[in-house]
Amino acid sequence: LITDANRLVSSVGLARSEAVKHGRTATVCVSSDQATCTGETDWTLGWMVWVDVNRNAVLDAGEERGFVGAFPGNSVTFTSGASQIQFTSQGAATAAAASC
Repeated sequence: LITDANRLVSSVGLARSEAVKHGRTATVCVSSDQATCTGETDWTLGWMVWVDVNRNAVLDAGEERGFVGAFPGNSVTFTSGASQIQFTSQGAATAAAASC
């Protein structure tokens, strides 16, 4: 359980770090295929980290994903009111993150 929680927390930290490093919005979002954001609020499905290079709020071709993860065998259940957590280029969480 601790390992699974740390994996998600590390992804959130990576997103914040990448946002500051690249000077762009970075997102951690629920993703069942680790290629697209699903809009779901069940983080048990998995997640991915990506930097929005062209600032259109969509993961496009050429925008590389960072870490992708999932809870192996759905060992835990984690749902929240948010389907994503975003960080600004200054490292501040957006309003979407506040509902987590």
